Amino acid sequence: MTRTSSLIALLATSVMAAPLASASDLTVTVEGIADAKGSIMLGLFDEASRSLANIVHQTGDGPLLNLLLGHLAVEKRNDTEAIEHYEKAADQVSDAREIHLALGRAYLRLDRPDDARTMFEKVLEANPETALAFQGLARLAARAADWPQTIENATRAVALQHNLPLSHELRGDAFAETGDTTNAIA
Repeated sequence: MTRTSSLIALLATSVMAAPLASASDLTVTVEGIADAKGSIMLGLFDEASRSLANIVHQTGDGPLLNLLLGHLAVEKRNDTEAIEHYEKAADQVSDAREIHLALGRAYLRLDRPDDARTMFEKVLEANPETALAFQGLARLAARAADWPQTIENATRAVALQHNLPLSHELRGDAFAETGDTTNAIA
């Protein structure tokens, strides 16, 4: 499942879970979510907060709203709030891979390596070809100076998705740390 299709599935679950009174409520919800996402991407966090708060007020909260509120909290550098929203979103859907990935990243930023590892492993249990989960595990291994594990996870991430600069960097740094300068440059 691609990121776009998982977001569409999440949107459908969110909309179906919300107590919508009419088709116009659905339109308001979808337009509000699009506005909020655009505001987040543009760095207009206060406007995004207002849009999302309005949707929650009108329809209640659903997994997509909690995911977006989590993303907004990350952009505001409030990882604790982000985790609250991501955990709530994960509880609201059966397929929470994207949410578990977001949780893993937030836990990593809060220096909670065991929680981060658990989330990345949950993603890989559901889909063993998730490059960003391997990248997260590589970041954890690098923080622990576990260079062989960093190399293994970063290599798997790059094999699955070649355009991950951080995975390339982690892999090269780990090879350099082990004295393997030939592979460190590759």
